[in-house]
Amino acid sequence: MILIIEKDTQISNFFSKELAHDPLDIAITKNIESAEELIQNNSNKIKAVLFDIDNIPANVEEVVEGLINFGLSVIVFTSEINEEFRQQIMKYPIIDYVYKERLENLRYVANLIRRLVSEKQISVLVVDDSRTSRMNIALTLSKFKYKIFQAENGKKALWTIEKTPNIQLVITDHEMPEMNGLEFVKELRKKHTREDIAILVVSGQTKTFSNAEYLKFGANDILKKPYVEEELTHKVLLHLELLDYVKKSKDMAERDYLTKLYNRRYFFEKVTPFFSEEHKHEKNYALCMLDLDDFKKINDQFGHLAGDLVIQDFSKLLSDMGCKHSYIARIGGEEFAVFTNNSTSNQILEMAEILRKKTEQQTVYFNTHEIKYTVSIGCTTEKKKSFEEMLHNADTKLYEAKKAGKNRVVK
Repeated sequence: MILIIEKDTQISNFFSKELAHDPLDIAITKNIESAEELIQNNSNKIKAVLFDIDNIPANVEEVVEGLINFGLSVIVFTSEINEEFRQQIMKYPIIDYVYKERLENLRYVANLIRRLVSEKQISVLVVDDSRTSRMNIALTLSKFKYKIFQAENGKKALWTIEKTPNIQLVITDHEMPEMNGLEFVKELRKKHTREDIAILVVSGQTKTFSNAEYLKFGANDILKKPYVEEELTHKVLLHLELLDYVKKSKDMAERDYLTKLYNRRYFFEKVTPFFSEEHKHEKNYALCMLDLDDFKKINDQFGHLAGDLVIQDFSKLLSDMGCKHSYIARIGGEEFAVFTNNSTSNQILEMAEILRKKTEQQTVYFNTHEIKYTVSIGCTTEKKKSFEEMLHNADTKLYEAKKAGKNRVVK
């Protein structure tokens, strides 16, 4: 649950609409007294509190301290920002303070809320030979619920990344023993692109070229020392959002919108290289083409929404059965493809038969209807000179399965 303490209905309505499609309960109250009652009754449910400091007459520090003592993540709205206000509010471990008069700031808060309540934990690596510096950064970021890893030099950082593949952001210093920050960035970028891991360099360098060199060799951004806490947290949030945006963009380009399986274009792009000279000695190739039987009848009888549910149901079955080193795609309509270079002929045929049997046992519930469906599968395990040739063979086998009565596997 997110608690919003705000008299301005435009602001509270904005968050109600902006977060309407997120799995969040939102409670809105106009004064601190009502908020205290809500907190007392829902202390285990409330994850974060957004409150307008302009609504609090005089006891601002007392209110902030009270909310934090409840273990809540606190975000403060204000209509005025100055150094005196900052010094006053940053004495407490709040998440952030936000100037409320700008729409983009409210969107920033909405994204911040999503990150705070997300079940997906973000992993961040802090690299610095100074334990004090590492701990200060870790303490600042811990309130955002990040999982913090630490390393005292570039070599140990590379080892940590190798053992912890889900690290999304690295914050590194420059001057370190064994391997300094620039050497570390160069090595890291040999395996991980800017789209995989963001690198933020905390630099005390006064030479302009030194910072430019970091950017040339793969750092995403530079944070110059000395800095204030908000500079660090905003840069971290910015680059995590950019990583999310890149990932979503890639998913939109590579995956089918309905099933989240790979789409036809990406499937062809990833599988075709397996038929190059580099892979000529590999033998355990298999390609199966799959087509749902009489799918047009399902659409005609129950409608396209029901048809979509059947497609999604089968896609989940297919994904759950996917073996390691396999590519699974929705080729178009009710047609799917599976390619693997790590299964024997018997293994792939056994999996295809298990999938066929599971499919005929499935029931999709749509309104008051119970929809049954089956699948025909054509497989080829004979490696050809080109992907197109192997695809033609699998298509031929699929046609034979249809002609032989459907709901069967043909090799």
